[in-house]
Parts: sequence; C-alpha cells; structure tokens
Amino acid sequence: MAPQIVKLDDALQELLQSQVTIRTYEDAIRELVENSADAGASEIIIKLDFQSLSVLVKDTGTGIAPSDLASVGSRYHTSKFHERDQIITTFGFRGEALHSLRAISNLTIVSKQKGLKPYKSWDGSVEPFEELELANFFQIGDLGESGTSVTVTNLFSSVPVRRKQQMQVPEYRTIESIKQSLLRVLCRYSGIRMEVYKTNYTLNALDCIILIDLGIKSSEKYSSIIRNLFGKSVLPSFESINYTFDPFKLSGVIGKSCISSKSHQYIFINGRGVILPSNQLKAINRWLTQTMLDANDSSPTKSKRHFYKYPIFLLNFITETKLEDLIHDDIRGFYYKNSDVIFKMVERVFERFLSSQGYQVERLSTSMLLSPDPRAKRTRSNPTSPTRRTNPKISSPSRQGSPTKNTVSNLKYFQASPSMNLKCNLLNLAPPMPNFESSNLVSPNHSCEDEDDTLYPEIPVGFQLSRKDLLQGYHIVGQVDRKFILIKIDNPTYKEGSSHSPILAILDQHACDERVRIEGLLKDFILQALDPSINILLKLVDSIQIRVLETEQELFTRFEKNLNSYGIRYRIVGNMVIITHLPHIIIQKTMDNEFLKFCLIQHLYDLDNQIKQEDINVSKDEWFRMVQHLPRIIVTLFNSKACRSSIMFGDELSKSDMNNMIQMLQQCHLPFQCAHGRPSITPLTNLEGHGSNSNPSI
Repeated sequence: MAPQIVKLDDALQELLQSQVTIRTYEDAIRELVENSADAGASEIIIKLDFQSLSVLVKDTGTGIAPSDLASVGSRYHTSKFHERDQIITTFGFRGEALHSLRAISNLTIVSKQKGLKPYKSWDGSVEPFEELELANFFQIGDLGESGTSVTVTNLFSSVPVRRKQQMQVPEYRTIESIKQSLLRVLCRYSGIRMEVYKTNYTLNALDCIILIDLGIKSSEKYSSIIRNLFGKSVLPSFESINYTFDPFKLSGVIGKSCISSKSHQYIFINGRGVILPSNQLKAINRWLTQTMLDANDSSPTKSKRHFYKYPIFLLNFITETKLEDLIHDDIRGFYYKNSDVIFKMVERVFERFLSSQGYQVERLSTSMLLSPDPRAKRTRSNPTSPTRRTNPKISSPSRQGSPTKNTVSNLKYFQASPSMNLKCNLLNLAPPMPNFESSNLVSPNHSCEDEDDTLYPEIPVGFQLSRKDLLQGYHIVGQVDRKFILIKIDNPTYKEGSSHSPILAILDQHACDERVRIEGLLKDFILQALDPSINILLKLVDSIQIRVLETEQELFTRFEKNLNSYGIRYRIVGNMVIITHLPHIIIQKTMDNEFLKFCLIQHLYDLDNQIKQEDINVSKDEWFRMVQHLPRIIVTLFNSKACRSSIMFGDELSKSDMNNMIQMLQQCHLPFQCAHGRPSITPLTNLEGHGSNSNPSI
C-alpha cells in the first residue's frame, strides 16, 4: 500500500524553510545589518564570534514596541510592507529572516523605544531587560534613547551538516563577504557609522576589524565607501559619475585601472544588487578590458595568456520599485524586470567614461554580446548531432602553416614508403574533409584514463579518431612538404553500421613533437614537486618585493603551502610580499616584478574561486591529474619551452624519426593536440576496398 500524503509538522517546516533563507554565516549577518539600517539607525555595532558562529548586531534605530516583540520572528510578519502596490523603500519586506534565524539558532532580541524601558524577546516570551544580562563578549550595554540589539548564538545548531560546512569556510572569506554586505547598506544609507569587532580568545578581548564613519560630500560617497572598506589601493584613481535617465537617477564611480578580481563590480537599484544576464556582464567586461588594457599594454596578448584583469565600477540606480519589479534570489541579489534597459544605460555610461579618458571607443558590438565566454567550458561533440558541413580546408593553425586544399592536392609529390601502395585518387581527398576548429577538438573534461574517449568531432565520411586507434596499428606513408606526416590507420573507430576500412590521416610534425615534449617537461616538474627529497626551487640573489591589496595579502597567507609546493617561497611584511625563491622555469624567463605579481595573484584567485584545487593527493602514475591545477604561468612557460625545442616545419625526417615520434605520441595523455591546443592529427578520408593487410600500389 502506498504511503499516505501528510502535512509536515510546523517545526520541520520551519527548519526546512530556514535553510533556504539563511544559507551561510554572512547571510545571517547581512539580514541583521539591513534590518538595523531600515530602522533608521545612525550607528551599527557588529560583534562576531567565528568559533561558535555567533553574532550580535546593535543599532540606534527607532526600536520595536514591546507589544510587537512577541510577533518578531513570526513568518511573514513585517512592519515594512503591507500592500502589493506599495513602493519598496527598504531592504527587508518579506518577514522571513528572523523567523529563519529562530529555527536554526538561539535568537535573543532586546529593543527600546524612545521614552520606554528596554524589553527582551527570547524563546517566544517578552519580558523587561536588565542591562547586566549577557555579561560577556556580547554584552549589550546601554541602548541610549532608542535602539535594538539582536544576538544570534550557535548558528545552524539544529543543522549539524551545514554548521560543519560553515566552520570550514576561511575567516578572511567571511569578512570579505561582510564588507560586501556593508557596502550595499552604505550605498543606500551612507550616513551610518559602522563598527565591526571579532572575538580574540587569546587576549580575551574584541578586535576592531572595520570602522566606517563617512562624513563626506555626496560626490565622493561611493569612492570613499570602497576605499574605506577595501583599501585605497583597490581604487587608486577614479571618476565619479552622475546621470539622469528618466525615471532613473544614476550615481556611482568607475575606476581608471583594472585589478585581478571581478569582486568589485557592482550594479545596484536603490542599493540592492541587480543580477544582469551573464552574457551581458561578460560582454561589458570584455569590452572594457579590451579598450582599457589594449591601450595601456604594449604587449596585451602576452599578459592575457597568464592572467586576467577586470575594471572596477559601482553604479547605483535610484528609482521607484514595486514587488512585481523584483524577483528575489537569496544568494546573488535581485532580478529586475527590465534588465535590458539597465544594460543599455550601463553601456551609455561606460561609453562616456571611456571617451572622457581619451580612449578610442568602439561601441559594444552585437557579436561581442552574443559570443560565448572564451574561457567557458567546451563540451564534447554529440555523436547524434547533425553532420557538420564539409569544407575543403583543414583548419590546423600550427606554428608555421596549415595543410590546405592546395597542400593536399599536391600529395602526389611526397616521398612514399616503398612498402605502401595506395589505390586512391589523392586529388579527390579534399572535398569530404570537414573544417576543424581547435575549440572543437578536445574537451577539458576529457578523462585521460579512458582510452576510448572520442577526441575528434564526428566526421562526415563516417569515422572518428580516438586514442585507441593509434595503438591498434598504423603504417607510415611518408613526409609531406617537410611539414606533415601521412599515415594509414588500420583499424579506426567507425560509426555503428559503417564498414571497417582503413583511413588516411595527416600529422602536423611540429604539433606532434610539441605534445611529446610538453608532457615530458610537465611530468618531470610534477614528479619533482611530489618528491620531498628533490628541491625544485632556487634562491634569488635579490629578493622581489611586490605590494598587494589587503585581500591579496590574505590569499598569499591562505595558500602559502600551495605556492611553496611549486617552488615559490616568500614572506609577508605588512602589505609587501617579499619573494625569496622561485622555480627554475620562472627564473629562466625575464619578466618585470609587476608581471610576476599578477601571474601569482591570478593563481591565488583561481584557488580561492576553486577553479584550481589546493591539495591534490596523487600517485606518481597519476601525475597528469595535477597539470590543470598548476599555476598558469608555469604551464605557459613550459608550453613555450616545448614549442621552441620541437621539430619545426622544414625539418626533414627519416622514416625512423617519424616512427619514433608516433610511438612516443601514442603514450601521451592528449595526443590529438599540441601544447597550445591546436590539432596534431587530422583524418583525411577512408580507403574503401583496402583492408588493413592489403598492399596496394600508389
């Protein structure tokens, strides 16, 4: 008998719903601070205890009437929003935050209105409050004429898995998120004084970590907020902006330089974070970065290989908003109903900013808006997808040339192996060949242990190449134009139902040798890094000093062990990182200190954003798994070294040379692409009527 459908009990409903509204420690802090700001507070004090996941937020707002304290914490009970058509003028309006906190923590609220005594709400009861209560780190003290203090202790105590997860979040990351929340509040209520403290159990005291008291002119508002929260070096130079796009009023600030993180890009409506479609935000970033960096970087392609730079901006749109204008996302902010209107205004603002700075401005193109992120993950081709249109050219962007229709048509001039006889019209090979783009060749998700993985997209003539095909047997036909190697593959992978005839394939000799060499270089480096008895670092004669932001300093501290494992050692003195040791591959490369700084910071952000893993436990046989987690600068330098030392176009190869190269290529984890991702092998056509053991004549 099927189980009966029943309603969940109230306590379980509250527990489940609370995890939707409050997911993290910083979520709880944000909700409490926004409540204080909405109450008209001129001062907010925040006390944090990371060890117990507790927080106290005390304000000088209007306070809560004793008669209302019993309703505080009840779901959908709020004093801020009463009618559907009401203009939303506050952060909070749903009546869910305190209700959720009560379900997953110990919640105590003390409040005082002007002319009344303070009252306390705790565990559903309301009673007068004595100031001597809670005499610890979270002592409330005098509430003055009016104000409210909310204490949350042992957050997620009823959800142990979530609590354990939160306890593992690095402290610096939580503090950074808190600063982001304070920034949103200050954009809406700029006159608030804010003090943030954290417990110091060693000294049995509270350490002040943030102090904001902005008595500033409106024209300097946003730049002062960013500089006070994140440091002046985040925004060394800037331009304040003020525009009117009826019914919007826009004010904000745009930085004149770029930094290594996208974390300081803010678009607000009334201080509330607005989520633009990802393609719009990516297009803005590409457009601004290309315009600003290409104008200032004498070698922009050089830096783009190693690190990314992003513009800084804060744009706050002021307008009337109603409930139907906003779709709430608890994690990221709000979706605005007319996001395209916001995007057009943002585009206009940046055009004017770039022009005012003397940049040659090209309008944000439709192609840039629609084009995918160049770093987006590529997926494997779908075997059931429609056949690609053929093109009489192999797009193989190898180092000094590519096999074109003309090259293939002239294959009659190559030196064929005497043992090979091929009855096929080489002049007709070009028409069935597809146009191969390097972006379609290999998925970054390819499992190197899976030798049956198809590494090429589907080919119209009915076959696909996989790593297994090279291992099952091949015959060398000969070298073509001292650039390519023509081979016959005996047992290729075919689509279901196709005949199993051999195929003719062409190899880029430079790309193949480059692949062999890059895997050898990376393997040697990784195995040395894994072996504690081998020292891969070299001490610098003159140490390198680089100045970093406060958040970057935290990253250098947090991931010091990871950088040390790759031969990068340093010490931190104030806001300076003093590099004392580097691996040989970096020392060999002449680069300025600023360039090295951004390369290292890029790796730190990759680790912090979990693009790369910090700790990888692999055996020596699994060394290839570590490649994608190496610092980009190290991989790129090895790529360059492999390229320079590889066989070049124009080098004549004997049959023995070609055979040795292919045999080494067979052992590579990614044999179908060179170190830079270009194709190394391209199938040309099938040889119908000739089995693998046939010996036809050419």
